[in-house]
Amino acid sequence: MPRSFYIIDGHAHIYRSYFAPFRELTSPTGEPTKATFVFTQMLLNLIEQRRPDYLAVVIDTGDDGTDEGVPVFRKAFFPEYKANRAKRPDDFGPQEKRILDLVRDAGVPIFAKAGFEADDLLATMAEQLKDQDFEVFLVSKDKDLRQVVGPNVKMYDVQADEVIDAAALEARLGYGPAEAVEVQTLIGDATDNVPGIPGVGEKTAAKLIKKYGSADAVLAHVDELTPKMRENFKAHGDRMAMARRLVTLDRHVQFDWSVEACKYAGLNADGLRKHLQELNFTNLLRRTEAGGVLAGGNGGGASAGPASAATAKPAAKAKGKSKSAGDAAGSAAEAAEDNGAGTLFGPPDSDAPPTTGVEADGITPISHLKTSVGLPYEVVDTPEKLAAFVAELRKQKRFAFDTETD
Repeated sequence: MPRSFYIIDGHAHIYRSYFAPFRELTSPTGEPTKATFVFTQMLLNLIEQRRPDYLAVVIDTGDDGTDEGVPVFRKAFFPEYKANRAKRPDDFGPQEKRILDLVRDAGVPIFAKAGFEADDLLATMAEQLKDQDFEVFLVSKDKDLRQVVGPNVKMYDVQADEVIDAAALEARLGYGPAEAVEVQTLIGDATDNVPGIPGVGEKTAAKLIKKYGSADAVLAHVDELTPKMRENFKAHGDRMAMARRLVTLDRHVQFDWSVEACKYAGLNADGLRKHLQELNFTNLLRRTEAGGVLAGGNGGGASAGPASAATAKPAAKAKGKSKSAGDAAGSAAEAAEDNGAGTLFGPPDSDAPPTTGVEADGITPISHLKTSVGLPYEVVDTPEKLAAFVAELRKQKRFAFDTETD
């Protein structure tokens, strides 16, 4: 049976955690901790849901395209690459550093390579592992990684606990891994400032690639396109070679890593506990100690030895590329407990004012209420009201109901 190897796109999840629709959190010392809490929750979810045999994190090495004077290789031949990126918020850096320190102290190896992006390292590791009796899971939703998916390589969305293989890509997007680069060549990537053909979105690009086979073949049959699309291809077709070069991942990056360093045997208890206690993540601490994710007091974890320390980049220099925020990985209820809030209608056994803010699902908590007295009620007594009620429930991430009948 193949061994499972999970590789986390570190900065993708750090950014996703930072921008998650989740109320702000701070530690007892005033350190911002929302992103740290959400990321840690994601890591624990991954471990508990998937029980990996091997585990690693890869990170980027510079939002500005350089690290220690080494330009990210794409920026070297296309200076405008990612030039549209906004400056990172001031409170991002401290949380980025804390997250990487926490991951490293927990015994999970972190890999980076100056001049390359995390996606290139993910692609390289997958390329080397795919024929070694491993089932590789790229823990990311980044569309750039679709080109890497194959028989033994899949993407994994930890928030949805969903494995995305070639068949799932084809069914969902209308194209498979072999066509991913050609589709991206046509549409470009506004997030990374990669030029594409104006007016060509993902669905249109997928149809064109299915019909003609490649971006170049579409250009060769430009007279068969609609007038407006024909005009855009003729005016901007010279962009495609650059776009293809920018979106194609390097699967042969030379960097210092080893399979053995990533072998997972549980998180380092002392290393992880230190951070959870400092940040007052009491519920997460209880969860780790009860959930079987720890390796023991001074135990190793994924890589307690010098191998991970030698290959990990210093957190202060690890600035990742921005990713769009998805659903919050953390549990709002657990965060509330860690921050001193209580049950749905107020803190239990205490008259202390509850924490206020916005929960992970975007709902403003009503924890200032100790009972449901005064809340609006509506009788659902017609088929039309029931249909509307069910439609509204489908929009919610969570709801409660009472089966009492007397």
